[in-house]
Amino acid sequence: MQTANDRLPDVDALASCASEAVRDYPLTSLLVVFGVGVAVGLVLVDSLGPTVAKALEAEPSATEKLGRQIGEALKAALPETVRQHFAA
Repeated sequence: MQTANDRLPDVDALASCASEAVRDYPLTSLLVVFGVGVAVGLVLVDSLGPTVAKALEAEPSATEKLGRQIGEALKAALPETVRQHFAA
């Protein structure tokens, strides 16, 4: 059975290999890391989708609410014949 000290050289060799690959292929390494980040982000958005979408949903402003209320009040106050002209 391996102990933690026996596994450390493997980790060091792996880190050395990764560093060398990044030095040799910087653009490819950047694109791979970017792709992994996008994939992780998509997984998180998919798993938290409804929660995040509801939190980001735009709440109508006070001006929009007031405008709707005024419009509804005017519609209710107008006679039916005049209201038909504004139905479009």
